[in-house]
Amino acid sequence: MPTMNRLFYCVFFLMMAARASSFMLRQTKDFRFDLLASQDDAHSMNEFSRTLNTEKILKTASGNRRRSRDFKIIISATEEECHGLERRFELNKLHSLEADLSISSNNVGGSSRSNGPVTVYVEGTIHASLTRSCIRTNKEFVESSECKVDSLVKPTSNAFFRMEDDDALHYSESKKKQKLKSAQVNNLEDLLELQDALDASESASEDILEDEHIYSLSTGLLDVGELVAQNFWLALDPYPKLPGSEPVETSISG
Repeated sequence: MPTMNRLFYCVFFLMMAARASSFMLRQTKDFRFDLLASQDDAHSMNEFSRTLNTEKILKTASGNRRRSRDFKIIISATEEECHGLERRFELNKLHSLEADLSISSNNVGGSSRSNGPVTVYVEGTIHASLTRSCIRTNKEFVESSECKVDSLVKPTSNAFFRMEDDDALHYSESKKKQKLKSAQVNNLEDLLELQDALDASESASEDILEDEHIYSLSTGLLDVGELVAQNFWLALDPYPKLPGSEPVETSISG
């Protein structure tokens, strides 16, 4: 009988250990899934989201990057999306928001057959209609807004995963500048061209937009809706004035 009891307890403990191991494995898988989801769902919180797979829209049937043809798209926000942007930007009322965009690859110094998401150039025009409050009269009025989009957008991830890519970018920029500086300068015209090239290289590195919520490196998706929303907000006059209103004048007497 004691032998049977020991055998029973051994089997019991083995079953419990197997169940615990299976539970831990499921938890580990769930954690890894949640981590990947948090990285890949960078666009999920955008109120006005229109994602594009740049690998598909900027490639021809042969797999080459489009060089002469741009990808064109017109997007407009729904009523629900306008309400979401109202809350985000604290607007009185956003009646409409739409944009006519052109997207092209900006693969300077790269191959037309390079793999993975590439830096893209987005240009176009944004049209919006919204209700604002005049800072002079405190009266509401409807304003029509129009602004340009002119953005060089680089795919990116969070700082931890991006560190190695940034180091490579800085190394590439450094090598490019060294190569330009080592070029033979024969006359004043060559010197001026060299200076222009160096200025353009520094300017390009400063003007590149890197925002995971706009262009995620992990998914390769470009959210032109979020790009439009940010450009629209930045172009708004922070001190709206009712057309025809006069500045408030105050005087102190006595």
